[in-house]
Amino acid sequence: MRKLLPLTLLLLPAICLAQKNAVKVNLSSLLLNNYHIQYERKILPKITVNLGFRYMPKSGLPLEETLNKYGGLDDPSLKLGEFEMGNTAITIEPRLYLSKKALKGFYIAPYARMATFDLNLPFSYSYDSDPGPGVTTTTKTATFVGKIKSTSGGLMFGTQFSIAKKLALDIWW
Repeated sequence: MRKLLPLTLLLLPAICLAQKNAVKVNLSSLLLNNYHIQYERKILPKITVNLGFRYMPKSGLPLEETLNKYGGLDDPSLKLGEFEMGNTAITIEPRLYLSKKALKGFYIAPYARMATFDLNLPFSYSYDSDPGPGVTTTTKTATFVGKIKSTSGGLMFGTQFSIAKKLALDIWW
């Protein structure tokens, strides 16, 4: 065992160099204040593993005006204009390419995603300070602060093809 470990450490760089890798950035997510990067590594002739990381800094409620107009979210005690949400997610996704080799062509990919959503929602509340003659109603604002953690999965289909020597387009649904 002691002899096997150094041999493995010596061979590991050679094994890593023999594999194909791709680093990808999701450009469309930048429009929504999301930062999404992926690393894909070929492990077998038609199979890769894709690891993704997504980060969205805390920001206001998307489409707030539309939600207020059509969704009936006009409760004055909820301060939706001050609502903030952010999230991070890690996705692991083995991909089976149906083409002749990995990293090109149509693929099927089961995935698992672990995400954390951070929320801040200010709201107003009122209470009577002294139930009796000369009642004083006091209104205060508090902020609900919370985290939602989720684990989800699914099946994704996509295609990846080269559009330049070192540039590829990866489309999935």
